[in-house]
Amino acid sequence: MNDTHEKFIAAIAEQGYEKRTANDIQETDKQIPGLESPRSLIRAAYETKENNIVLDYNDQAVFELGNMFIVAYLTSVREEGFAPLKQVRSDVEFNVRKIKKAEKITEDLKAEISRAESLEDLAVRLNLQIEEAGSISLNSFSIPGAGIEPVVIATAVNSPLDTISSPIAGNNGVYIIRVNNISEPEGSDFEIEKARLNNNYQARANYEAFEALKKIANIVDKRSKFY
Repeated sequence: MNDTHEKFIAAIAEQGYEKRTANDIQETDKQIPGLESPRSLIRAAYETKENNIVLDYNDQAVFELGNMFIVAYLTSVREEGFAPLKQVRSDVEFNVRKIKKAEKITEDLKAEISRAESLEDLAVRLNLQIEEAGSISLNSFSIPGAGIEPVVIATAVNSPLDTISSPIAGNNGVYIIRVNNISEPEGSDFEIEKARLNNNYQARANYEAFEALKKIANIVDKRSKFY
């Protein structure tokens, strides 16, 4: 019986099956990437103890999801509240390395910027390619090709024209930018914006009032066990 994680992994390799990993599964989640309608699997996982094969309510280990048969093993459980350091150590180490790497790259880039005559010259020195991004404003959510980078967006909006920026440590890398063009903002129809905000706040008021009542009444939502 494959009742340990090591035996489970060995059985996958021996049988030539495909191994997939799903992290941070919440009790109310409705999706697991790559699986069709996995709610039954998620519900069962929340009834399973750590380091055990996930069984359905009939004590069966095989879940039929769409055209796939799934056998799952629960390797870790995170309790509500602050996680112990041992449980989040890898996440902490990853983020610390990311910060320290960005600091080192930033210092190296500052020295190169001081010697460069232009952004193009800097790109040649560093053997990097200049990427262009248009229509960047404070309303921008992300930068094409770079992803979600709020610090870079804020820096771009507040940068003078034709000036090489200092290195910017972002979410997905360290950036150097130059603003090539500044367009005057178009006039806004404040009545339309006012109506949009009113509709948004009305919808939030209904939802948040209900959530506040649940909190005051100390209600524990158990719907995820059935749906």
